[in-house]
Order: sequence, then structure tokens, then C-alpha cells
Amino acid sequence: MVRIIKTADYEFKTKPLIHQGKVFEIARDREEFGYLMDMGTGKTKSTIDDAAWNYANGRINFFLVSAPNDVHREWARKEIPKHLPDWVERRVCVWSSTMKKADWEDYWSLWDTEFTGLRILVVNFEAFSAQVQYWKTASKDKKKPRFGTAITQILNAFNVFWAVDESIFIKTPGATRTKRIINLGGKAKVRRILNGTLGDPLETYAQFLFLNPSILGYTNYFSYKHRYAEWETERNWKSGKNYEVLKGWRHLDELQGKINANSFRVLKKDCLDLPQKLYKRRPVSFDKEQKRIYEKLKQRSILELKREDTTVANVLVKYLRLQQVIGGWLPNVDAVTGEALDSTPMFENAKDNPRIKVMIDVIEQNKGQSCIIWARFRAEIEAITAHLNKKYGKDAARAFYGGTPKADREDIIDGFQSGKYTFFVGQQHSGGFGLNLTAATLVIYYSNDFSLIARMQSEDRCHRIGQHNPVLYVDLEVQGSLDTRILAALLSKKSLADLVVGDDPSTWFGEVTEAQSMVLGAIGDALGMAGMTFADRVSSNRYPMNSPPEK
Repeated sequence: MVRIIKTADYEFKTKPLIHQGKVFEIARDREEFGYLMDMGTGKTKSTIDDAAWNYANGRINFFLVSAPNDVHREWARKEIPKHLPDWVERRVCVWSSTMKKADWEDYWSLWDTEFTGLRILVVNFEAFSAQVQYWKTASKDKKKPRFGTAITQILNAFNVFWAVDESIFIKTPGATRTKRIINLGGKAKVRRILNGTLGDPLETYAQFLFLNPSILGYTNYFSYKHRYAEWETERNWKSGKNYEVLKGWRHLDELQGKINANSFRVLKKDCLDLPQKLYKRRPVSFDKEQKRIYEKLKQRSILELKREDTTVANVLVKYLRLQQVIGGWLPNVDAVTGEALDSTPMFENAKDNPRIKVMIDVIEQNKGQSCIIWARFRAEIEAITAHLNKKYGKDAARAFYGGTPKADREDIIDGFQSGKYTFFVGQQHSGGFGLNLTAATLVIYYSNDFSLIARMQSEDRCHRIGQHNPVLYVDLEVQGSLDTRILAALLSKKSLADLVVGDDPSTWFGEVTEAQSMVLGAIGDALGMAGMTFADRVSSNRYPMNSPPEK
């Protein structure tokens, strides 16, 4: 039975913080809204209360959550039971590509015509990326519909409250996943986006298009990008093709006003009394042979780029190979196809790898602290995990990356949070989004991702509500190498791809002097990730909506 309630007597299950109470009053009666709340400020709880309000007032009877892989399960397993008021009767289904009999029973229970409570479906973004033949084509078993069919039927049959968690995952307008979510989103009764890392104006477009095309005033991406970005046409004389290069932004005050009128932005430092973040860099020295290989590969990369189209993709492939060498692995490439093969460790024993030696030294200097270690490559993650378990005892460390069995993932998260495991060794794009890892007070970046968003997200897995201690972030760095260039990019709040566009390829692999590295390190230690991004501009209006009327 739907419970009709008034503003004053909404029964929160968990007490809201001041900013959560404010956004609840601002957002709850709107059809579309953006929770642009900093990572760790509790936008999940706010969204659940928002959905409960809309259900209680008869506006919706279905709550749909799409989120990154593993994060979607945390909604069903932890967040909804923790925050959804007990007076909301509910049925919950977790959609996956490996649905078992019990999962299908959960799904079909949502279609029970006699059930009057709130139906809840959580699904990861990969479901929206299915190939055409697996999207809507009828499966052999009619009791197991394709996801494209199921989601269309749900949106047609129910009044749906659709929350897109980490909406940065739908930033690319031409991506299949983005187009499907935007096209289907128009059928939802209520739409929400949740995003703590807003990104630049180009990345903002598709997220707000999902909410409502009228918000930004453009349904054509070409027109939008030429309104808010300045472009220059340059020519690639090798390929004979012209291409556009982003030179800067314009009309940002206008765009900021449109976003602020339809969202709520708050920063952690303005609403939470969290302990500070501390940053350090630990220098790493190359092994003699490792240094020789690195220099040889660097020179070869420069020569290859002079013969190839100087695209961002080509440059980042070269960077990736160099990064493997820095970490202690030899990148292998198929001589015929050019495709990357499994890398080969340079050191027979992991303890002889200079980077792992320094990592262990950092751990020893901070003994007794639960530690997250982020690494870029699967080979690194597996080697680090094996070495930590050998040195500190069986099951001291657990690995969390794309290849980790789904059945093990919940145990890894819970085990790390409870102290069962001391080390969480993860890949930023697998474990860096949405997870709560507040047990950690030490975070080591064995190797960095090229993405600023992945870096910011991964930092805030442990620096969020529930953290009571300062968090130390340590970057391992071979000074003057690609390490320094990546850290310089992140320090300037840039993704590496943004910095290689339009530059002279010969400078991309040039050395950074020790003096430059020391200056960058000093700035980083003092300021952390300093700079002014578009998200910071939006943040300059902390509470963009008019304050609610006084009671």
C-alpha cells in the first residue's frame, strides 16, 4: 500500500547530514535532477530517499539503478537495505549476464500484479553495451528475455525512477551504451544522474541529455561542442587529413547557469569534517638493464611515431609500453598483427624488482595500516598480490580486477573492510569507482592510469563518509621518466590524452629534469591535485538552487 506523507513527517531510515537534507528538499519533486556531489558525500543515500519520497507520493512504482560493474551489486546488497525506510515494501533483482534460477525468480517477482510495493532492479552498464544480436533478439527461452527487451517492457509498464550512478560512464555521445540509455531514458517518469567527477563541458553533454534535452538546449552534439568549445583545424601531412584540435572553452558562465539550475553541487571540504589527504612521492631507481631497455624502447617509439599518424591513440600505446617497462615487465607485441601479448617479467623474483622493493619499504614504514595498492596492469596486480601473501602470510592480500571471479568480489570488499585482509590490490577502472574502502589509511599507486577521473575516483574510495583518520597517498616515481609526466598531467588536473593533442611528438618522450620533478613534487605534496577544472567552476556555486523556504 502506498503511504502518503508530508514533508515534515518523512521518516528517514538513516539521519541525513545537513547537505543531504537540503538536496532532498530541492530534488524530490523534480522530474529530472543531477546529484553532482563530491565523491564520498553520500549521494547514494540521497537518491534512495528521493526514490522513497516519489514512491510514497504515488509518482513511481519502480526504482531502476544503472551503475558500474560491482557497484550495482553494492546498491542491492548494502545501500538499499541500509537507507531505504523499512515502511517501503520492496522486491529487489540484480540483473546480470549470468542469471541463475533464483535471479530469474527475483526478476519475474517484479511483474507480480498483486504486489503494491516498490520494485527495484539494479544493473551494470555493460548490459547496455550488448551486441545487437544479444540486445533485443528473442532468446530461445521465453522466460529469460534479452536485457534490451526486458528494460523496454519495464519502462512501458511501470512508472520508473531511473538513477544513473557514476554518469561519467555515459559521457561519450556516440557510444552504444550512451545512445541506448539516452533513448530509453525519455520513457522514465523520474530521472537522476549521480556524478562526483563532472568532467569537462564536452563530457557533460550526454549526461544532461539523458535528464532532459531542454536543459542544455541542444540535441545536436556538433552544435553544442561548437557553442562551448573553441576549435582549430590542423592538417596531418602524413595522412593528408584535416582534424579539429580543441583550443579552449567559451560561454562557460552560460553553461554553468544551465547546469546549476538543474543540479546540486557540494564539495567534501564544505560539508564533511574529514581528515586531510597527505601526498608523497617515493623515488624509484631503474635496474641497469631495465634502464637500457627503457631508453631503447623510448627511442624506438619516437621513430615509430615519425612514420605513423600522430594520433592520441598511437601516442598512448607507446606510453603504455613504456609504463610496463617501468613497472618491471617486457611488453610483447605480435610481429605480424602488432597486437599486444602477455607481458614477461624482467625479474625472476618479484623481490628483485626495484619498484616492488620500494613498495614494500613504504608498507614497512607504515606498518599496521590497511593498504590499497592501485596498479595499471593485470600482471602487476597478480605479482604484487602473490608477493604480499608470501611475505605477510596467506590471504594478507586479495586482488580485485576485471578477471576476479564475481563470486569472490563481495568477500574481498567485506574482508578488507573488516580487517580480514590487510591489502586490497586493485585496478582503478575495476575497483576505483563506487566502492567503499574506508578501512584503508595508506594508498600506494604502483602505476597510474592515464585518466584523471580514474585517479580522483580511486583516491576517494577511502576518503569519504566513515573515514576518521588521515589518508596517505604515495606515488612511486622513476624521476625523469614517464612516471613524472603522468603525475604532472594529473597534478594539472588533465588526463594524459588531453596533453598529447597537437604537440610535437618528439617532445612527448623527452626527459623531465630532476629539478622539474622536485618542483612538481613539492607542489603536489603541498596542494594535492590542485587546479581549476570545469567541475570546480560549477562548485563555485555550492548550493546552486534557491534555498528552500523557511519552515
